[in-house]
Amino acid sequence: MARFKDENRGRKEKGKDGQYLYSSEYCANGGSDGFIYKNSVAFNEPWRYKDKNEIVYIPEYGFPDCKSERVSTDELQAQYTRQDLINLTNSESLAAELFDELTWQHPENLWNEWCADSNKNGYWIEARWAYEKVYLPEFAEGVDRKG
Repeated sequence: MARFKDENRGRKEKGKDGQYLYSSEYCANGGSDGFIYKNSVAFNEPWRYKDKNEIVYIPEYGFPDCKSERVSTDELQAQYTRQDLINLTNSESLAAELFDELTWQHPENLWNEWCADSNKNGYWIEARWAYEKVYLPEFAEGVDRKG
């Protein structure tokens, strides 16, 4: 079985009415701690799920005030699918890194921090995009590259 950085946090269960209910679990990460729902299997192995809009992450503030057990999707204030994270980062590999680092915050906030850091740190995000979007497809399709 594949091992993922954070494994799963929280629970998803089916209620009596057939609607899914989500519960959070405490996630400690050196000072940035919080109660979250995180489904690493759904993010890293999406083919295992019929629903392409499977919720993979609910931040601490995605749960209603004072409620973090058995919360229905209608009550959630923020929820993210795998595709949401890919759309945010514009890259599957960056989305995976972002997903691994999420501990309590909204993904947009962490992504904005990374982008600000990238500008100070040699534009590593832009370099990754160029590698994935330009170099890899060109390398795969180049006449000289096919054995």
